[in-house]
Amino acid sequence: MKKFSLFFLIISLVSVSVKAEDNIAKIQALYIYNFLRNVGWPEDVKDEYVIGVTGETAVYDELVKFTQNREIAGKRIKVIKCNNCADLLRCQVIFISKDKCSCLKEINQTLKGKGCLTIFENNTNIISNATIDLIENGTKLSYRINQNVVSEQNLTISHNIVKMSI
Repeated sequence: MKKFSLFFLIISLVSVSVKAEDNIAKIQALYIYNFLRNVGWPEDVKDEYVIGVTGETAVYDELVKFTQNREIAGKRIKVIKCNNCADLLRCQVIFISKDKCSCLKEINQTLKGKGCLTIFENNTNIISNATIDLIENGTKLSYRINQNVVSEQNLTISHNIVKMSI
């Protein structure tokens, strides 16, 4: 009986952890969408906005679901997985998952001056070289904007988005 109770407890904790990760991914997808809506781009976006996702993360699936049938300023939104530099260069927004943090410097070099919004899933207090750090602190999600990178990328970010950052 004790073994069964212990097994049930472990299974319950694992399912709560998975559910929490799914909720975080949904919230991150919503943040990314709102960032996309509230950024001014250096060049006119032609037919569609492209959001690229690096690494293995549930955020990709949540973005696909959330952006399906949505438009911004009459333009469709496409979500792609980025596996190489050519994929990165197609995007207005890049979400860099925490498992790809070692690639952040290379991604920034590839995109320097290209007018791309980079969003890094940052679980530390260390400021990255991404445009925006999404910071998960327990059950809370916040973000930090790197104004130097915003300037380097020739982007403008809405005053309300800047005001709500940490």
